[in-house]
Amino acid sequence: MTFDFFKPKKYLTPLLVSVPHSGTTIPDTTKALKYLRHLPPEIQLRDVDLFVDELFDFVRKKNIPYVVSRISRYVIDLNRGVMEVDSDSVQGEKNPSGSFRRGLLWQVTTRGEKLLEQPLTREEFLMRISNYYKPYHDILQQELSIIKKLFGKVILLDAHSMPSLGTPEHRDPGEVRADVVPGTQFSRSCGAPLEKWVSDFWGQKGYTVRLNHPYRGGYITQFYGQPEKGIYAFQLELNRKLYMDEDKFKKINAFDKLHQDLVEFVDGLIRSQF
Repeated sequence: MTFDFFKPKKYLTPLLVSVPHSGTTIPDTTKALKYLRHLPPEIQLRDVDLFVDELFDFVRKKNIPYVVSRISRYVIDLNRGVMEVDSDSVQGEKNPSGSFRRGLLWQVTTRGEKLLEQPLTREEFLMRISNYYKPYHDILQQELSIIKKLFGKVILLDAHSMPSLGTPEHRDPGEVRADVVPGTQFSRSCGAPLEKWVSDFWGQKGYTVRLNHPYRGGYITQFYGQPEKGIYAFQLELNRKLYMDEDKFKKINAFDKLHQDLVEFVDGLIRSQF
């Protein structure tokens, strides 16, 4: 299965939670994918949002629809648009070399290690879209439609994690990052009131918060968020130092505190009026 999907028997809240980057699975169905499988574990895991799926797994008990990818973002990045490829990632693409080093198909890691030996064939590219990308987004669209019809609105929480320091391939290399970064496309994807509520919640809990920097929200937030139509979407980036050892790829004791704060966050989000 390329993703896990919890569908509640009865919808009780207008919330949908998506975790597109916690997956570690790299199939070996093609030569290009076998190359990824042979990378050292420290490279395979470097850009995975490890344990974010566990941090949010409690939403199942609250009957909240929950979608979690099991495919590595090195296979295909579900938080990118299908046009975010170039001639280095897919043969025959019109976008010039260097346009999308970390687009739909990552060519390098966030530290610059090579992920693609050569551009994918058109056949391989379409296979990844059909097998991994389209099913995930079909589920998101299905659930957004169902929830919107039931409640007149829907809130899409797209959950992520981030390294504690900006890396060479990021827009903030070497910068110490905040604990929590809500990505709202500068409020365009969720509206100013919800943006403020999210920021205030984490600030009042004692976390450092920085809106939209270094992440303003990826494709999922940008594409689905339409607050003027009652579709509120935001990206929540959690600093990995809060809950894991970034070098050993292991959870730390503070995981439980963040987990409990997320439970309170989701409860408050459900009760909020937007």
